[in-house]
Amino acid sequence: VILDVLVRLLSPILPHTCDEVMESLHGPNATTIQGAPALKFNYTTAVDWQPVLQARRHVLKLLEDAKVKGIENSLDAGVKVPHSIPSEFLTDLADLFGVSRVEFHDSDSFEITDLQNELRCERSWKRDATVAERDNGAILSERDYNAIK
Repeated sequence: VILDVLVRLLSPILPHTCDEVMESLHGPNATTIQGAPALKFNYTTAVDWQPVLQARRHVLKLLEDAKVKGIENSLDAGVKVPHSIPSEFLTDLADLFGVSRVEFHDSDSFEITDLQNELRCERSWKRDATVAERDNGAILSERDYNAIK
């Protein structure tokens, strides 16, 4: 019980490690999100997290496989996901998967895209579509540019 509570408390800080510990303790369908402290999300309706959590596991495996192809840093990758993932999550999927960009496509499979040749934000290291050279000479995403104004 103590380990279970400790893992749930540490999950915001060490999410990948805590997910692995929970899987070892409770099986492959265990998640730390279910017992984590209440978080405020921008979702207006109740949505099912299970497809997203399963997709996350699948994407993390694909990212491991992509290391052989030269994508060492997950922020140098994007992910194309099928439309079966609830669209309410689209704005948060990049952060949930640990990649720079997520977009839907018409296939039933997940696909890792190599973004290493695109500009990288000097603040967040993400390679999203809004990264550009700003008036002060910095290369920043729109979000990070607005944060440091």
